[in-house]
Amino acid sequence: MDEPIETMELARRFLRVLEVLGRLTHYQMPEHLQGQLAINHFKALHILHHRPGMAQKELAECMRVTPAAVSNAVQHMENLGLIERRRPKSNPHEKKPDNRLVHLYLSEQGEAFIRESQVERCRATADLLSALPLNEARMIVEALERAMQAKQEEMNTPT
Repeated sequence: MDEPIETMELARRFLRVLEVLGRLTHYQMPEHLQGQLAINHFKALHILHHRPGMAQKELAECMRVTPAAVSNAVQHMENLGLIERRRPKSNPHEKKPDNRLVHLYLSEQGEAFIRESQVERCRATADLLSALPLNEARMIVEALERAMQAKQEEMNTPT
């Protein structure tokens, strides 16, 4: 089989594995949040978990959505108690603080939500990997880590 064709076939098979993994790792939403969160909400929560204190504009850029879309999503998640907006501490050397600047953080409830979903996803992934001998599971994970590292280095290399 031609290498690019075989690579595409492997990609198709890998995507099928990811789809099954997605179904296996489906997180049972707390009752009060059922039907309240869209994919972009989850994405924003995960970004803020890893990069607390972002400004809304930064979050919009990171998610590749409009600032208006992020503003609506942040307001919705704030109403649900998942996100908090905090103003930076005022600098005594500034004449007047900029009240427009706010930083976004996960609330305690938001942090707990992310932690629980990560634990569930990890449990389901471990269950899938446990169907293989440990050395094969290790080999798969290490190969994917090498591929991920190579792509990250490729993206960070100036052209």
